[in-house]
Parts: sequence; structure tokens; C-alpha cells
Amino acid sequence: MLLKWKFILLLTPWFLFMGLGVILSDYAKIDYSKFPWIVRAGINIAIILGCLILAYQIRI
Repeated sequence: MLLKWKFILLLTPWFLFMGLGVILSDYAKIDYSKFPWIVRAGINIAIILGCLILAYQIRI
């Protein structure tokens, strides 16, 4: 098997949280376009890592 079940069961909640983050930020009309690209990159990395940490907490 190419991927192990533990890895798959981590990816599922991680992408769920990422999707919810996109929906919530779109609903709240959050716009970072006025910030420099390095700040936007930092915000995106923080969101990705935050979702990963949440996924690790509820890992099935």
C-alpha cells in the first residue's frame, strides 16, 4: 500500500479544517492583499500549521 492508514487518517481532518478555514475566511471577507507578500506567506503558513496541529489533536 502506497500510504499507511495512520497518514490517511491524519490528512482527512487536516483538509477538513483547511476547507473550513477557506469557507470561514470567505464568509468573513478577510483580505490580506494590502500586506507585503512575506506577511501573507507567514499568515498562510500559520493557518496551515494551525490546521495541522488541530488535525493531530483529533487524529483518529
